[in-house]
Amino acid sequence: MMDSTASAPATPVEDNAVAGGEQDPWATLAAAAGEEPPSEAAPAPAAESSTNPSTEPIAVSHAEGETFSMPETNAPPPKNEFLTAVTNLGSVITAKAQEVDQQHHVTEKLASVKLATAAKTGEINEKYQVSEKWSNLTRTMSVKVEKVKEDPKTKEATENVKKSLAGASSWVSQKFQAIKTPPSNNGGSN
Repeated sequence: MMDSTASAPATPVEDNAVAGGEQDPWATLAAAAGEEPPSEAAPAPAAESSTNPSTEPIAVSHAEGETFSMPETNAPPPKNEFLTAVTNLGSVITAKAQEVDQQHHVTEKLASVKLATAAKTGEINEKYQVSEKWSNLTRTMSVKVEKVKEDPKTKEATENVKKSLAGASSWVSQKFQAIKTPPSNNGGSN
């Protein structure tokens, strides 16, 4: 256990105490960063004045010689940098795609694949008569759908569904109007 009465060795921060018993905050920060504390206050370099204050940042000097800068509040708003970056990126991507196409002949290869696929599709169609079978199937289905539509039972069922939907729609409209319109105060006191 440590003896609380033992005096701790002096730190560089304690050596740089400012008159009045307060510590120099810059010395504290330097000690915390593991650096040497700043020497006595050196004259601050003068802030350079700019000829165009609306575009140049304001320079602020600290007594220890450190210079900070802040943008002016009346500076013009930045241009749409995002739009510019996207436009530049698009042109870079296009150029790279063209370069890859020239090196690897992608366009020519795709064209030959397209031709080969069309030829193979034609062969399969001739061999298995896919187009004719598809046409027959759609024609047959159209005829069956028309027969179902003409069936008296189907017509009756369709009419019943339409009537039910009309009744339900009317009921929903009435309930919506009841919610939308506040009730009147007919039974109020005189």
